[in-house]
Amino acid sequence: MNLTTVQKGVYYSRITLFNSLPLGIKSVAHNTNKFKHELNKFLIKNSFYFVEEYIDRDAAYDIGVLQ
Repeated sequence: MNLTTVQKGVYYSRITLFNSLPLGIKSVAHNTNKFKHELNKFLIKNSFYFVEEYIDRDAAYDIGVLQ
């Protein structure tokens, strides 16, 4: 198994997506209901059409996530 195969896998993608979340959302990850609520608010507020767009977003998207 080479690195490219691993990077295309679900486990690697899941970690990359989680690490790309704003700190305010990651900080409530221990509370499942609050995490889902804050993640839902973030995704509704910011429409991403591609995964790359989400990962490469500017920090301006993260402002005002947890108000």
